[in-house]
Amino acid sequence: MLSATSKYALKMLLELARMDEGQFIRVVDLAKKIRVPAPYLAKLVKHLVRSGYLQGRKGPGGGVAISPAGRNATFYEICENLNEPLLHQHCFLSHRPCDKYAYCSMHKKWSSIRGAVIQFLTHSKICEIG
Repeated sequence: MLSATSKYALKMLLELARMDEGQFIRVVDLAKKIRVPAPYLAKLVKHLVRSGYLQGRKGPGGGVAISPAGRNATFYEICENLNEPLLHQHCFLSHRPCDKYAYCSMHKKWSSIRGAVIQFLTHSKICEIG
């Protein structure tokens, strides 16, 4: 239901939240641990460091750690930061918004499911689940 980018980000943040505060892990080791391609994860880490959800450290003992903002973030905030398509009012059957005068046949059911998913994302914090 979520994009690969959002899934990988949430998976990474949940894993980092299980670690001791301020504990850094190399991106390549984290990628192996959560079974995500290292190059993909490296790009995602860079974005989330710039956004303040992660801390990065270079050199020996360096790597990536979750920041206080990352620990306290909701799943929705992370997905929003990554421009998750599910958060937009797109039609279930296309990549554009549903026509408000001629809804697709899936509109009513999808709106209900999408609403439940967004509620879950909004009420789920990294620190509460990780």
